[in-house]
Amino acid sequence: VELAKVDELKLHVQHTRDAVTVADVQVATAVSAEDKADAEQMAMAERLKLGVAFSALEGAKEVYAINKKARKVRVADLDRTASAEHDRLEELFELDRQHFIARLHAAADDQHLREGPRGTRGAT
Repeated sequence: VELAKVDELKLHVQHTRDAVTVADVQVATAVSAEDKADAEQMAMAERLKLGVAFSALEGAKEVYAINKKARKVRVADLDRTASAEHDRLEELFELDRQHFIARLHAAADDQHLREGPRGTRGAT
C-alpha cells in the first residue's frame, strides 16, 4: 500500500462522513413518518459505509507503516551489503597492488641477476 492509496481512502472516509451528515439532516427534516423511516435507513446505510471505509483506511495505514519499516530494513541491508562489497573490493585491489609490486621487484631482481652488478657488464 502506497501513501497515495492511504490519501485516497482518507478522502473516501471524508466523503462518506459528508453523506452521513446529509442523511442525518434528511432524518431531522423529514415531514412524514414514511420519509423519516426512509431517511433513517439511508442514514444507517451511510454509517455502515463509513465504518467500512474507516476500517479500510486503518488497515491501509497499518500496511503502509509495515511496508515503510520493511523498506527501511531493506535499505539498511543493502547499505550493509554494499559496504561489505566495497570493503572486499578494496581488499582485492590491495592484494592485486601488492602482487603487482612483488612481480615488479621479482622482474627487477631477475634483470639484476642477468646483468650482474652495474658497471661490470661486459668487463672481464
